[in-house]
Amino acid sequence: MELAPVEVVTTDIVTTLNIDVIRLEIFKCATLSVSVITSTGKLLHHQCLDLAGDDYKNWANDDNYLYTYVASKLGYTLQPTTVVPDPVVVADPPTDPVVVADPVVVADPVVVTDPVFFTDPIL
Repeated sequence: MELAPVEVVTTDIVTTLNIDVIRLEIFKCATLSVSVITSTGKLLHHQCLDLAGDDYKNWANDDNYLYTYVASKLGYTLQPTTVVPDPVVVADPPTDPVVVADPVVVADPVVVTDPVFFTDPIL
């Protein structure tokens, strides 16, 4: 005897977009490798997206644009999240008050793996 096929529907919660630039033609276009990850860490989907024309020009120097662009292309919505800085621990309290930076608002949920940092040379 053989089991008759049964359709099983599951629900996954997407929490992470991993985005890597895998090809770059300066001043022209880029190819992005995009992995969609669930809350349990499962790879739900992977694909490559081309970024060209006005979309490439809009990227400029703001990598957050890539997350917005990719989320939009895949039909996802990013939601802002407030990141609270770690508390400042002082062994001997100074006489002046300690100033703690304001929280930073970033798009969530996203995770950057293997980030690349570019810095200007110190002259």
